[in-house]
Amino acid sequence: MEQLTAAIEALTATIGTAPLPRLMEDSAALVRAHFARIALARCGNDAQRAASLLGVDPGFFGSGGSILPAPAGRRPDPESS
Repeated sequence: MEQLTAAIEALTATIGTAPLPRLMEDSAALVRAHFARIALARCGNDAQRAASLLGVDPGFFGSGGSILPAPAGRRPDPESS
């Protein structure tokens, strides 16, 4: 839970530097990542079972990379390109 709280605080700090749609997108990604961690914990880190628990494809968990999004203020804004 501390990781989620810290991520939300970091995202909140980007208000004013990122547009609201990006903040909302990143917020949703944080919640997905939190649910994924909880599902993995409940399933003994078995990605197959955790994906089934969440009702998603096992590919949802990727190839072992981070499931947390990059903070909004640190990503390039595609609208400014």
